[in-house]
Amino acid sequence: MKIYFVLTTKDPIIVSQNNATTSHECLDYIPGSALLGAIAAQLYKDLSEQQSWEIFHSGAVKFGPSYPIVDNNQALPTPASWHFVKGQNPIEANKLNKTVISNHAHSDFLREEGQQYKQCRAGYITGLGNSASVQKTVHTKTAIDEQSGIAKESSLFSYSAIAEEQHFLGWIESESDEYLNLIKKVLSGPITIGRSRNTEFGRVTITPIDLVEPKETNQCSDKLVVWCLSDCQVLNQYGLAGFTPELTQLVPGAQGTLDNTRSFIRTLNISRFNQKRQGLDSEQMLISKGSVLVYNLSTPLTDEQLSNLQHQGLGINQQQGLGWIKVNPQWAMQNSFDDRPLFDSTSLPNAYTSKQTQVENPKTSLTNWLNNKIQAELSAEDIKKQSKQLLTCIAEAYQHARKYNHIGKHLQVGPSKTQWRRIDELLKNNRVDWQALLFNSPHHICNPNNDELGWGIEWQRGNSLISFSRYLKETTANERAETLLSAIHLMSRYDFSNALELTKAIKELSLHTTQVRAQEVVE
Repeated sequence: MKIYFVLTTKDPIIVSQNNATTSHECLDYIPGSALLGAIAAQLYKDLSEQQSWEIFHSGAVKFGPSYPIVDNNQALPTPASWHFVKGQNPIEANKLNKTVISNHAHSDFLREEGQQYKQCRAGYITGLGNSASVQKTVHTKTAIDEQSGIAKESSLFSYSAIAEEQHFLGWIESESDEYLNLIKKVLSGPITIGRSRNTEFGRVTITPIDLVEPKETNQCSDKLVVWCLSDCQVLNQYGLAGFTPELTQLVPGAQGTLDNTRSFIRTLNISRFNQKRQGLDSEQMLISKGSVLVYNLSTPLTDEQLSNLQHQGLGINQQQGLGWIKVNPQWAMQNSFDDRPLFDSTSLPNAYTSKQTQVENPKTSLTNWLNNKIQAELSAEDIKKQSKQLLTCIAEAYQHARKYNHIGKHLQVGPSKTQWRRIDELLKNNRVDWQALLFNSPHHICNPNNDELGWGIEWQRGNSLISFSRYLKETTANERAETLLSAIHLMSRYDFSNALELTKAIKELSLHTTQVRAQEVVE
């Protein structure tokens, strides 16, 4: 039996890729081991030795990873066999550009001569081709000297964390209803996960939901394709860690071999921190999520064998969320992609996203004042969101201009910080004809003439070139002056014309530009 739930981050969540003390790179999902640890911290003391072993160590209960939700569908790791021609953008407006993606695991695929391909190495997609973007934040801290009461020397460090108010879909599976009922009681209460839970990090809420899991197991007479939906830990016949499991390890009695030319296997090594023992567990050598294993079959597998493989998973330590796979997904049968679904997504019920019924309250002077305050805050929040979207477009313009013109990092490109300050001063004094003053007046500020590397810098868009001035004019055509003013205030601490400052701004302001999203998918 499998129970599904929606995990919502109420605080920033720190789930580190490693346990280094000076650098904390954060995962972009909630691993099953994090949820296992949070539940074990509350349940362990109330269980017998036999119960605790079976729930948290034996694999009788599987704590699956929680992946982001996009458009009411669960997103899954991008398959490593997907490639695109270098220079093309595999994601446009959070939608997978299927025309540029090719599946190198398909037996009919042939690389075009003279083309360089890049692998989709990270990121998440849904069966409909929507891309997931997990927001992250960076928190800088310093230790305090107990004697002096001031910052301790050489003790500055940063935490990268998953931002609050984001939704992830997860699951827990077990054949024992007794164990699941014990876990459900813990899930209904307060839960904290990740690092620094005693400070301002770690709070999540978990909402159980009813889902029907897709039963997609496509039959293929001569191939078996295994898509790793989570990291997998596999041991060979000698008990040693391996990354190329034999077919008989997956399906006993099956005949076939691993196709090394069509398989795309990425690996990683991790050492998990054990809170109970206050130390690191043994190092695990894992096949990374998103990896694709292709086997050439001597004899076809039966539907029962495929179903059993889908249910049993791959490898050991599945209680930590390892070993979750999908067998013969729909995309594996395609050489290139069209408008058909890539695979059967796990869709959330409409009840989860439905709006709560609003109750009409009697109007008084106090409620009118409160409503006005709320509307003002909502308007300010709306401007804040729109300004961040606008700032993302501006950052993309700088990236395109620098890349297209092959300008080195040591040189400035695009409008400078001083030029943006002139726009800021104009908008503070005149918000009526501001667009004309910026782009159309005789002495308009965003003048591309005689400013070849500033407002006049150009890059390729479609079949023509576009200048920075024209791009900003089109982007702000339907925007309010307050939106542009707010965006300029956000970028006031940085000089976007400087490559290092631009990179710093994109990271600290969590600007998910198209090029940044593409980098997350391919690197």
